[in-house]
Amino acid sequence: MERFYKWIRKILAIPLSKTLIRGEFYGLENIPTDKGFVLCCNHISLTDPVLLIAPINNQIYFMAKKEVFKIPVLAPIIKRMGAISVDRQSNDKTAVTRSIEVVNKGNILGIFPEGTRNKEHGTPPKKAKAGAAFIALETKADILPVAIYRKGKFRLFSKAKVKFGEIIKYSDLPSTDSLRRDMVNTTNIIMNKITELWEEIK
Repeated sequence: MERFYKWIRKILAIPLSKTLIRGEFYGLENIPTDKGFVLCCNHISLTDPVLLIAPINNQIYFMAKKEVFKIPVLAPIIKRMGAISVDRQSNDKTAVTRSIEVVNKGNILGIFPEGTRNKEHGTPPKKAKAGAAFIALETKADILPVAIYRKGKFRLFSKAKVKFGEIIKYSDLPSTDSLRRDMVNTTNIIMNKITELWEEIK
């Protein structure tokens, strides 16, 4: 783990998850500690990455929209934490290549499959894009589904429930003669599991 990431996790993510953001965590025993994987989570708030960083010891390399890298204070921090810039308006091959490299090196790749925050507070996860499925299939990586739930709009000191599901093994993912079909089926598996976890904690 990079020293800067470790430092940010210790002095910011963990304290914030216990105070201002108030994370309540379930299923921590499902988090692998001996290998890399693709972490897939629904997206409801800008605080979501903090809630994922706090309980996971190993570094998470998040895919983040390129617009975030233009925010003066935040940009240098997320760059040093290994975040991967993604252009959502195009087929960003550079971001995909970088993400595949992260997973192939045995690291954790963090993805919000919906592609953007769900601003309809308290509603189930929305339809996902196929990027997470593609990367998992290309790298033969396992997938860790995670759900985050807040009763309403984020407010300081409001509680967030975070549930980590059982690993979805690569060997259990659909395998046909069509990558496109496999991507669709895998995306459905991911989001169905995230939604199931979401329903369990809401």
